[in-house]
Amino acid sequence: MLASIIGGGALLGAAGGSLVGTFVALEMSEDDAQYYARAVQKEGRTVVLVQTPDRRDEARAILDRNGAHQRRSMPASQVIL
Repeated sequence: MLASIIGGGALLGAAGGSLVGTFVALEMSEDDAQYYARAVQKEGRTVVLVQTPDRRDEARAILDRNGAHQRRSMPASQVIL
């Protein structure tokens, strides 16, 4: 269920634009990629990407219980926080 976790500590050594490229490669819009890259690099946030076509509500509930939030609604197969 969990596709990837990208945390501030895990990738802080990465070059400035490399996170944007990573997010874009995961089919995120350039605008969203910039937003989430800033959240990781400048705010130390952790971004969790979940791809689950049939268990989205369950994934959303787990993330909500643990204080997650998302910028805006994503495609049906993704929950990004």
